[in-house]
Amino acid sequence: MNYNLLRTIRSSDDWLVWRGEHPASGERCLIKQPQPSADAARLTDQLAREYGFLQPLQHDNLIRPRHWDPAAPCLLLEDARGSVAQLLAREGTLAPELVVNLLVQCLDALAYLHERQLGHGCISTHTILVDPRGAVKFGDFTGYRFEELAPPPPDHPMKYQAPELLDSTVGECGPSSDLYCLGHTALELLLGEEYPLLFAGPGCSAADVQANWLGWHAHPGRELTNLSQSLPLVPPALLDVLGRMIRKQPRQRGYRSAADARQAVLATGLNSRRPLPDLEDAAPKPLAASKPTPALDQAPNARSGRTLCLTWKQGGKSKTRKFHPDRTVIVGNAAPCELPLAFKGISRRHALLLSQTNGQWWVYDLHSSLGTWHNGTSIRAARLQRGDELRFGPLRCRVSFEAKKRGGDRLGPFRQLTPIHEGRNGMLYRASWPGNTSHPIVALRVFPPDFQFDSEQIRRFLRGIPQAAAFRHPNLLRLYRGGSVRDEEKRTWYIAMEYAAGGSLRDRILRDRGLTGAQTFAFAYQALQGLRAIAEQRLLHRNLTPSCILFDDQDRVKIGDFVMMRGDHVESFQQITHAGSPPREHIYQAPEQVRGVPDLTPSSDLYSLAAIMYETLTGQPPFRTDLKLPEMIEAICHQPIAPPRSLNPALPREIDAFLLRALDKQPERRFQSADEFEQGLRAIKGDLPGG
Repeated sequence: MNYNLLRTIRSSDDWLVWRGEHPASGERCLIKQPQPSADAARLTDQLAREYGFLQPLQHDNLIRPRHWDPAAPCLLLEDARGSVAQLLAREGTLAPELVVNLLVQCLDALAYLHERQLGHGCISTHTILVDPRGAVKFGDFTGYRFEELAPPPPDHPMKYQAPELLDSTVGECGPSSDLYCLGHTALELLLGEEYPLLFAGPGCSAADVQANWLGWHAHPGRELTNLSQSLPLVPPALLDVLGRMIRKQPRQRGYRSAADARQAVLATGLNSRRPLPDLEDAAPKPLAASKPTPALDQAPNARSGRTLCLTWKQGGKSKTRKFHPDRTVIVGNAAPCELPLAFKGISRRHALLLSQTNGQWWVYDLHSSLGTWHNGTSIRAARLQRGDELRFGPLRCRVSFEAKKRGGDRLGPFRQLTPIHEGRNGMLYRASWPGNTSHPIVALRVFPPDFQFDSEQIRRFLRGIPQAAAFRHPNLLRLYRGGSVRDEEKRTWYIAMEYAAGGSLRDRILRDRGLTGAQTFAFAYQALQGLRAIAEQRLLHRNLTPSCILFDDQDRVKIGDFVMMRGDHVESFQQITHAGSPPREHIYQAPEQVRGVPDLTPSSDLYSLAAIMYETLTGQPPFRTDLKLPEMIEAICHQPIAPPRSLNPALPREIDAFLLRALDKQPERRFQSADEFEQGLRAIKGDLPGG
């Protein structure tokens, strides 16, 4: 049973969930299967339970199973484009009306489940899928019956479990447990990467909060009190509904059923029929369902850290259990626990072991009857170190760790995977970011060794990083963080950016020897949106070239190297990291820019975009690239530009007037804004050849 890979939905140590297309029929579906190195017997049994749970259910917002093949083993499910987690990673946040739309659909499905005394048990952005019509469906989960008291341990990273799902002494699991998780899912959709900051308390840093949020959920006394402060643009009526859903004590939650919560959400007046944004697929790749080969950059659940080893004596023999850092471990005397211990004095759900995002293991007591003890002290939570003693009831365990497996050279929190490009400003790597589920793969720029000795460059670098990291737009390459690491006397500086899997426009020009008119206008429109966003912030790019027009895995344009500073300190990363750029770097710059005029306007960036379009339409840039720098400056400032149609007669006549105006030597005679430029584009788009 062979399918072509369209998109990886989820990849972990145990599971691969992906969207496939049958090469003959064109039929599309989701396929869930164990990874080759996983515990096949255990996971096959779990797939069988998932199929058995979903198969009798009939609801528009629940994924339908199509086929269960225990021999493969794999489970074929109804088609979906991707998960809400992937959508959130792409969009950053969702608008309140879209979140309400998602809530209503999820609550419809929960009402259907709860009427049948069934619970979901692991609601998160990973288990909410987006179908081809933009509707949402619960999928990739194994539910449970309320009479079973608790759901099976989830195989997704645990973010916002209801306290009673972690600790049975808080209360019994039921409909409000799912509402709690759904409420926190909605908050994450509204806040994006700022969601962990909700849990900041006095003296807590953002890193502390992100590392400890599961402990926050496990603590029944902690509540959120700052929703309106953190979400000032979200209507208070919606925040009130979510606040009622996420109260810690089950008996204090505002809604006893999904139907009640749905009615309250609709009463906000924010419901919209607008579908969720589309998740476009990459080009199909052959992939056999029986032999999964997931790409490393599609592993959003991988964590950094070491494998935890617990050793204890039982029946006169030494026993050891190992836990990978991407596993959340419930210790207790119940069979579904990750570490089941059948000893008198150990509670049903006794303790929680978790590898935090910073790679450190912690233990949390779950209100056990005899307590959890760490090095002889009864604790609520404690960080584990090698040689520690843990005691669960009467059982004493010794803590140790396995060494980290090296998958490439480490630089700060990043692991270098493969080199992408080497240039004057250092090496660019494709790198992993262990523990970061939103951005598991990044582009990592490692600056040359002499960068550490240039105090002026470092000053500019440190000044520009905060502004750049805060600036976001769908057509601008995200900057995540920059910094340095010290190894003895050597300091290495780096910057981590969004990884553009589709390569650069320069790559496409070299590969395809130019672009068609339709391809040129497609990238130009998107690049124009990025330039408009830059101009609205009173910034300039100042270095737009084919090399910094990039494409993500959905073929969306991402502009890189955009300006970091304003006013008198207008600097780009190209200036920060390039020492003595070669002449070709200036071939797309406007005359006033190469002359060093300080007061540039957006028409300079629009000139650069027009120069790039000139090259993709005619096969060559406006000026020769083999000139020395003084000769190139002279040509840019004074040499007339050949009309595009003199090089490519197939172009429509309007192209000449459009590009020659955009490339005029005098800034005031060019297009002055992105709006003007776009109007000119739209006037000629219909006559383009090669579409």
